[in-house]
Amino acid sequence: MANRIEKYPIPTECIYCKSEVIFTSNVNVYGKKYGNGKCYKCTNCDAYVGVHSGTNIPLGRLANKELRILKKSAHALFDPQWKEGKKKRGQAYEDLAKHLGIPKRECHFGWFDKETLEKAIDILAKEMMKETVGFLRKDIELTDEWGRNFIKSLIIGRRGKKRISEKQIVYLEKQYQIVKKNAHQKGIVI
Repeated sequence: MANRIEKYPIPTECIYCKSEVIFTSNVNVYGKKYGNGKCYKCTNCDAYVGVHSGTNIPLGRLANKELRILKKSAHALFDPQWKEGKKKRGQAYEDLAKHLGIPKRECHFGWFDKETLEKAIDILAKEMMKETVGFLRKDIELTDEWGRNFIKSLIIGRRGKKRISEKQIVYLEKQYQIVKKNAHQKGIVI
């Protein structure tokens, strides 16, 4: 069975500005070499994508700044599921794929377009909210200003169709870890 990444298309034309895309050193993106040091980069705008180590196979679709921010936001909500041992990584992707209505093999943030990333962020934020709401109901003492603001921001964001910014997600993650630690000290598992 062939490795599925062999089928990923090599970008030759920028999906944002239609300019030429070149295979180049990622020094041209970051100012110094990262990882395997290679990427595909638009010759006109800020769109780029890295490649799988030792290959010329892209890690995903070309991403402009907006798409890169969305991918980081999605990972910030998704990665704690498997990094904290709540689920196996494969199971987390399978669950997200079911929610998105796509096959698991297509569930890869690097290949999601803006709309799919926004849907994924919405799904993941709702899942985080369910966990938090369940936790907050267990111990009213821990329903602090952070908890109220967290739920309020998600509700307002949903109604206004606004995305959660990367900065907000990082802040919420830090606060969530504090609440989780406090809960653990009280013998509450979240």
